[in-house]
Amino acid sequence: MNQASHLKSKYLEIVMVANYGYLPGKVNFSCRIARCARGRDPPVNIIESLKAVADLDTNDLVKRLGESFARGHKEASGGIVGTEEFEELWKLMGVGEKPETKGGEEDKAVKKKGMATQKNTLSNYFGKKE
Repeated sequence: MNQASHLKSKYLEIVMVANYGYLPGKVNFSCRIARCARGRDPPVNIIESLKAVADLDTNDLVKRLGESFARGHKEASGGIVGTEEFEELWKLMGVGEKPETKGGEEDKAVKKKGMATQKNTLSNYFGKKE
């Protein structure tokens, strides 16, 4: 998970990689704390973060994710879950969605200078080929 040491953002906490092809009908995934997030207060806890995202579901996603979800320890976690459940978790994480702006100084500076938003995202680069 070399990406965990190279990606930088004040919003980035966790870097996740997922493998759709190892086991049929399953997704193997692994998470690490991004280097830029180490030492934050409060510290990043991957297991708590993954479970908090899964808890956003109003149905039975947590139960369907099963015992092989959010395994490991607070700084390196992952699991093996069904493809459908992983896709639901992915949507709950908001991957690929633009974050809501709060009208901060940084947002105003970007608009004032007419800067374009980043288009070469990891989701675009590593997106699933269908």
